Amino acid sequence: MLIERLSYDQAGIVTEAKDNGQGGKDLYMEGIFVQANQRNQNQRIYPGKEIANAVESITKRISEG
Repeated sequence: MLIERLSYDQAGIVTEAKDNGQGGKDLYMEGIFVQANQRNQNQRIYPGKEIANAVESITKRISEG
């Protein structure tokens, strides 16, 4: 699992939440969340394959609820 902890200002992330009319909210996020083969704020460099595996895993978890 990859975990990166940055402030919104450090990461340059924009978020917006809207009522979805079903008793919940939809969250929209914009910004760079992960990059392969580049040094991050923690001075780590993650290979592309590791990033791809993590994205695949979280995508599956999100789709399964």
